[in-house]
Amino acid sequence: MNRNFADSFWLLAFFISECDSNGLHFISKTTFAPMISAIVLPVMLGTKSPVYIIAAFLLTLSVIVIRLSTDKMGVTTKRDYIYVEHDIKDELKVYIFRCIVMFALCITGFVLKLNFMVAPPLLVLFTELSSPLNKGKKNIFKITGCVFLCAVSGVISRVVVCEMLKMPLFFAAFFTGLFILIVLFTFKVFLPPAGAIAVLALLIDEKFLYLYPFQILIGTLIYVFAAETYGRLSAKKSIEK
Repeated sequence: MNRNFADSFWLLAFFISECDSNGLHFISKTTFAPMISAIVLPVMLGTKSPVYIIAAFLLTLSVIVIRLSTDKMGVTTKRDYIYVEHDIKDELKVYIFRCIVMFALCITGFVLKLNFMVAPPLLVLFTELSSPLNKGKKNIFKITGCVFLCAVSGVISRVVVCEMLKMPLFFAAFFTGLFILIVLFTFKVFLPPAGAIAVLALLIDEKFLYLYPFQILIGTLIYVFAAETYGRLSAKKSIEK
């Protein structure tokens, strides 16, 4: 009884965090979809420690400092920040669409005990692919293959390095990073959520590891197909008008 109540409460909290994060993404007037993962991840993992907030803040700060430094040294090209002006009507439509798809997958994952079908990085991927600003055709097989292989690489790194060789998680993270770069360069695609999927394999409970890549594969296929379908329907309506 208590277990069911706790699971139901988790499901509700997870769905609310999904909707809130998408709303904040719109309000921020940016294309910074990773904020969605930052909001939803602690709910999925059941994190209650303030260490998560501190770690996320320090990591973000480090990235900003490094980028500012490389801009100043001329290693990277400095870019002025430009607010993204969203079309409220289009964004409202896609927001409702995302919530419906996410809710359907939340319920499905909850019932089938396949919660990683809605892994936070996949929500980021879905948000980016379904954005009205992303009008290009999606290569479903390339995106799916890239995400799946990254998930597999994360699991292999953790199992081999941590479980078999009994080495610290740091080393697993290092090898996972190498695998991520190999996969992304092989597929010739810049897909940060795929890297996050690999890293997530280092954080989840050990008992979920072996089914993790397959849950990710199912979720990716559904999200990519849904985003592509929505994009085509939107384009068709625009032509008809």
